[in-house]
Amino acid sequence: MEIPFSGYSPEVSMDIHTADTRTDLARFIRFPYQLYRDAPDWVQPLRFEQ
Repeated sequence: MEIPFSGYSPEVSMDIHTADTRTDLARFIRFPYQLYRDAPDWVQPLRFEQ
């Protein structure tokens, strides 16, 4: 079953970068914690899985 994505907006852009350094990798791993910090339904993954 295909679920249509209705949130497309041509004004939104996305840049994709590689995590070349340890600092970049750490920032990538911390990103969801920052993004969802105020979301009451978010369950953070266990740290050892990363």
